[in-house]
Amino acid sequence: MHSITKPATGRNVVRVTLVVLAGLCAARWFFRAAYLYESDSARFALGVHDFNVFHGQPHAPGYPLWILLLKIVHLVVADLNTAQQILGLGFTAAAAILFYRFVDRLHGAATALLACVLLLFSPIVIFYDSVATTYPVDLFISVLCGVLSARLWRGEARVGPWAVLAIAVLAGVRQSGAVMMAPLVGIALVRAYRLDVRKWALSAAI
Repeated sequence: MHSITKPATGRNVVRVTLVVLAGLCAARWFFRAAYLYESDSARFALGVHDFNVFHGQPHAPGYPLWILLLKIVHLVVADLNTAQQILGLGFTAAAAILFYRFVDRLHGAATALLACVLLLFSPIVIFYDSVATTYPVDLFISVLCGVLSARLWRGEARVGPWAVLAIAVLAGVRQSGAVMMAPLVGIALVRAYRLDVRKWALSAAI
């Protein structure tokens, strides 16, 4: 079994990048939705022009980091439906590459390539890449938290701050995702830093 900290080769990175780009272009871009997918994506578009959570632009709690990213992309892409789809494709591509590198370190390039293809062509991933939505961010941050938690579990305490930062960033885009990933990261942090949870619980009780 390969070490989880062993760096992937440059050839493998190029290979998976080509797979990501080909898969995304063929299965997403040419069949993407022409209009905003749902009320949430419409509210995000309104929030770019006038950020006002009180008026539902966007809906609470506001998704500030997503709006900020949209504002940046909107500087070069006029259509906010397309801007959201571009962001989604970017996050999915990043998630796939990170996922590939992680599996490559564990089980080798062949298994990593198969896992990456299965991820990219999962029906739910294809669907959410074809419309304007924030779910691709969930995918990327979830993969990132999983990778960092695995490294923490193996004793690499130095990545702890990055895992906490990933949760914080996710909370600025998808609060529900942060809530779901926080226990995983928390348990990994406890193990990596050898924290005595019993003492903490006792202190809190007192």
